[in-house]
Amino acid sequence: MFVRIKKIGKYRYGYLVENKWTEEGARQKNRAYLGRVFDFGRLDLNALFDEDLSGELTEKEFKKGLELLLQRLLYHLGFDKKGSRFVKEGFKVSKKEVRKGKKKCVIEVHHGFLCDHTLAELFSLAYKGGSLREWGFRLANTISMSGIPISKQEFVGLSARAISEHEIRVRNKEFEDFYY
Repeated sequence: MFVRIKKIGKYRYGYLVENKWTEEGARQKNRAYLGRVFDFGRLDLNALFDEDLSGELTEKEFKKGLELLLQRLLYHLGFDKKGSRFVKEGFKVSKKEVRKGKKKCVIEVHHGFLCDHTLAELFSLAYKGGSLREWGFRLANTISMSGIPISKQEFVGLSARAISEHEIRVRNKEFEDFYY
């Protein structure tokens, strides 16, 4: 699935689109309306990456690492933290939703789209074994689709953390089998 932007009148709107291949070729279907799209402009990536999170991403839990990346992005976009949300000029962002007033919306940033769908995809990620290559592609694609910038070192640290958490879960399960 991917996010498609449609211009209707003077505004742009985001839709979640599913792509299927048939004998006749590709078929696309809108699966969900994501909201009006707001462009926050270009990011100063040099300033953003001055705050290197690679060490923290290796030490924190995987989900906390994702929260740190989201938090850094929102601070660089001018948002302020109020409780568990980030706010700016009527926008509210949490790790579950993006709103302008009470309406869901999409924030276009860094070649990606921050919205309810991409946040849900991001925070539901968990390495569950299998191909590390496939996991890496899935993680990179999900972060990129969300518009969250991440450096190579940060990506490596975050990936390693997710994999080590999986290994701990597997080992704990093995030890549970020994318990009478």
